[in-house]
Amino acid sequence: MFNDNMKITVYDKPFLIKIENIFNDDIKKGILDEIIGLEKHMVNAGVSGDNGVNEDMRKNTVTYLDTIYSNRENSTILKTLDVLFLSAFIGNLLDAAPYPLNTLKSTNYHETQLSRYGNDSDFYDWHIDSINENNRIITAVYYTHKEPKKFTGGEISITNSLLYKKDHLDKTKLVTVGDKEERITLKPEPNTLLIFGANVLHAVGKTTSPTEFEDGRFSIQAWIGKKYG
Repeated sequence: MFNDNMKITVYDKPFLIKIENIFNDDIKKGILDEIIGLEKHMVNAGVSGDNGVNEDMRKNTVTYLDTIYSNRENSTILKTLDVLFLSAFIGNLLDAAPYPLNTLKSTNYHETQLSRYGNDSDFYDWHIDSINENNRIITAVYYTHKEPKKFTGGEISITNSLLYKKDHLDKTKLVTVGDKEERITLKPEPNTLLIFGANVLHAVGKTTSPTEFEDGRFSIQAWIGKKYG
């Protein structure tokens, strides 16, 4: 399943693990083929706490894979994620990571969302993924798209700053983080996985593509955490 020539990069501030070229060609193709077949399930994305769609905050389309498949074995995406997060490779990698990534082995909850960005300037402003107490502790994002790429933009920015009135503190000039805000901005490269804390502030830049579904920027968000009761 994994590529022998994957590349792992670790960023410190904020803490982020990037794994490039993670899956072999068969898995990579199977994931993209499944995504393209899910077009009819996509809906306008909502924003937690805003009682539905808020295009001032977020504009793109999504679907939740856990609600589509009653049997995870019928989904290449879900089967791959199950193997990935139960593997010794990821387990050992995150054991040595700082909190909360090192809590992976004690988690018992997951959600999986497919997102498409494109068309006319889709984006997602500064936000965190952590909601509902401990349901989301770890965020993992997998990127894929058809090649050659037909969209522009869509970079993810991740910062060690804090959210304040729908923006990050350093931009408001109210507070600085140490000497300055520290930020990582990455292109959504295909077959790349990012792993970071679900309470880390991040944003998706404006993304433009042809209107054909298959020409968009695709990402799979897996949120891992704990559910009680």
